[in-house]
Amino acid sequence: MKNEVIPIIAVLLWETGIYFLSADISNNEGLKYQLCARYSARTSFFMLLAMLFWIGIQRLSKIYGKESTRTTFVSAMLCFAINHLIHFVYIVLHYRYQQLSLLKPGNIFGAIGYLGIIILPIYLLQKKSLTKERCIAIHIMIYTTTLIFLTTYLGRLSKELPFPSPPLFYDLCLFLILFAVAVNILPFLTKYDGRK
Repeated sequence: MKNEVIPIIAVLLWETGIYFLSADISNNEGLKYQLCARYSARTSFFMLLAMLFWIGIQRLSKIYGKESTRTTFVSAMLCFAINHLIHFVYIVLHYRYQQLSLLKPGNIFGAIGYLGIIILPIYLLQKKSLTKERCIAIHIMIYTTTLIFLTTYLGRLSKELPFPSPPLFYDLCLFLILFAVAVNILPFLTKYDGRK
């Protein structure tokens, strides 16, 4: 766990900075937590994107082939989980201030997703080998979260928010998602074509 301490502290400091930045932008409590949730989500997005590109370029088998890269990868997953947990706290605070409820049937799958994001890296910390089941679990977590970001950013293009980002930002995010997914998929397609 020693290798994970510094990255975790870095995430906590970054999120503290996000809080103070959002407080500086708006002194409205509800809007402040909405901005905190937005910026922490974007942090999670770029962390996820980095892992997605890493898997696409190196493959999990190669990442797990060396202990140092395996440890770094699992640490990255853990940092992503902690950052996304903080993002969830900001969402709860925003909903609480707006007197809205998160306890809705439509949020059940999101809650399960959050649990998976948090539990998986903790479980993988002590597992040094890459079994088929662990490989599937990692891919499910990565691609499910990627799909959520994809649908969220598509929705942002037609939704009005306080302090809106330019559509170009969401266009760029969508392009990066599709490009990262392509980097992961193309090697399998070319390998299949090569056998034929």
